[in-house]
Amino acid sequence: MHNKIHISQMQSVGFISDLHLSSSDKEIGSRLKHALEHWALKLDYLFILGDLFEYWIGDDASEQCGLLQYEQLLARFSSDNKTELLIMHGNRDFLLGTDFCRRIRASLIPDPTILHYGDIPILLAHGDALCTDDHEHMLTRAQMRTKEWQKQVLSKSIEQRLAIAHTARQQSEENKRKKSMDIMDVNQNAVVKSMQNHSCQLMIHGHTHRPAVHYLEIEKKAAIRIVLSDWFDEPGIVELRNNQLTVLSSDKKRTSINPNEFKAPR
Repeated sequence: MHNKIHISQMQSVGFISDLHLSSSDKEIGSRLKHALEHWALKLDYLFILGDLFEYWIGDDASEQCGLLQYEQLLARFSSDNKTELLIMHGNRDFLLGTDFCRRIRASLIPDPTILHYGDIPILLAHGDALCTDDHEHMLTRAQMRTKEWQKQVLSKSIEQRLAIAHTARQQSEENKRKKSMDIMDVNQNAVVKSMQNHSCQLMIHGHTHRPAVHYLEIEKKAAIRIVLSDWFDEPGIVELRNNQLTVLSSDKKRTSINPNEFKAPR
């Protein structure tokens, strides 16, 4: 996986994250189907920045987890349209692998990834790696992202993995009730450091379920951090088209940003 993608400013790009598709919530699946049929098909690229699924226990368990319908939906979309589909791991579906991506004709991209929209660098991330105040999450994340841990889990039966996922989700919900909202949000210093390290003045991420456009200053230059919405109530969409970055918020208001203000220095 390469962490840099170059596309032309003549092309259109969509960004979504945190759909948390599951067998128990059909409404989100219906929203995705509608978005693919009426919005995404007009795009050249669609980036899914993590947590497409509520959980993913391996590429061999899609049907047993009741997620095959969504896999088939994405596969039909990829085969019927010119839109290139790119998927990033989230903290819920980090076991998504190359077999799944091959079946739906998608590319797996690393977290973070730099999208070069012409000469405008945009830092793309899921966002959980920026929640550095949540020490428990960061430790768990580090463990679960190791090849050794993933190999051990994937060697278990599907039934065993389902039990592990169920226990992990219960524990996660219990832990969230004990933590303050601030701890579970991104750390501002971590955001600035990441943008500095990747020489980006524009960032798009998900994870926190707190959709917003944050204006900040990094090294005396204007910068913007866009937080994608989850899909529990309605689709959360950001679109880059005709040199205009458009954010559709939950109250139906559109925020438009000129990305040319964040060009890389020559």
